[in-house]
Amino acid sequence: MPFPIVLKAPKVSFDVGGAGLRSREILDLVAFFVANSDEEKIKANQAEMKKLMLGALPLWEKISGAYGFTDLTVPSPLGEFGAKQLGVNIAADGIGNDGTLNYAIKIAGLKVPPEAAALAPTWAVALVPTDMELNFGGVNLNLDAPARKAIEALDLTKEPPLPDEVGQEIEADFMANLPRFAMARSFVKNADTEIAAFGEVSFPEGNTNKPDVNVTFEASGYDKLVEALQNAAKTDADAQQAFPILLAAKGFAKTLPDGKLQWVLNVKPDGSVVVNGSTMKGPDVEAEPEEPVD
Repeated sequence: MPFPIVLKAPKVSFDVGGAGLRSREILDLVAFFVANSDEEKIKANQAEMKKLMLGALPLWEKISGAYGFTDLTVPSPLGEFGAKQLGVNIAADGIGNDGTLNYAIKIAGLKVPPEAAALAPTWAVALVPTDMELNFGGVNLNLDAPARKAIEALDLTKEPPLPDEVGQEIEADFMANLPRFAMARSFVKNADTEIAAFGEVSFPEGNTNKPDVNVTFEASGYDKLVEALQNAAKTDADAQQAFPILLAAKGFAKTLPDGKLQWVLNVKPDGSVVVNGSTMKGPDVEAEPEEPVD
């Protein structure tokens, strides 16, 4: 059943920042469109337009935006959810050949109403996170080359204005040098346990079906998590299934000097899986092509 979502907070903050904005060049481009508002004028003067567009690159060097809520509450049919702090941050480079895009979500003091908690198994309530931070984005974003190629090939007197073969070239170039997905240290935690992760996912030779995954997981208070599931497994079928998995995962972990458990996960493009240097799965077996039937 549809229901309205209302956000309530006594304090809301918003901040925008930037550096290296090509303000003069952007204003010159706007002035061009004001002076050439007629479509035919734009076509006749498109050489100047393209020159101004190229001159405006990379638009900016850095740009960022952030907003946050303090003492946030969200009423719902299941009760009132809330958080002491909720913040979202976005940062991006301009149109360059090695740009980045970063996104961060931070939640502190997460509150789940008793009505919603009652829907989960009793043992799971104690495992609900109270704080979390997610930091992820893309690196090696080459937007400069495709932007310049598209602008230079643009011809408003033709249909389509951008030739199909140029669009295909841009797509092929992008796929051959895909950006990497990167995750800075991110975590979820409650009073007893914290699970953190950081790493990268890349796509060698532009193959999105065979990524190269390198992610590190770290846990503190892991024994508390195992203990909670062990106790719940006496009466709960779901906990009975999850408990041996957690126990097995602990066996593969490396204990750090500060007592945290660590798993370094590597998934190679050939399909092999390595955890803390131990091979858990070998390379995928290539299926042999079927011989034609007469």
